[in-house]
Amino acid sequence: MLALQAVDGDLSEGQVGFQEALRTLTFAGPSSDITLDAHQQMITDAFIVEVTRDESGLLYRRHLDTVPKVSQTLGLSEADFLALGIFDEHTPACNSV
Repeated sequence: MLALQAVDGDLSEGQVGFQEALRTLTFAGPSSDITLDAHQQMITDAFIVEVTRDESGLLYRRHLDTVPKVSQTLGLSEADFLALGIFDEHTPACNSV
């Protein structure tokens, strides 16, 4: 919606203006700022948490670390990421990432 607002809803000329608005868009997400990459995939902070129990036995999420600006290529260049191959239960091996 923000990108549509930026171009006043104009999707003419093959949506060129809209696509440019998407590429330059930054907005506040629920936990950190969000931008989009060249493939319109989200780039945002990732939070590493551990589910543990407090003194009364209730489960809660304990924050361990924040990884800033995680993209779909997990910090690798697009070429290096694609060179890893299709991700499945065998690829990549845990020791190769």
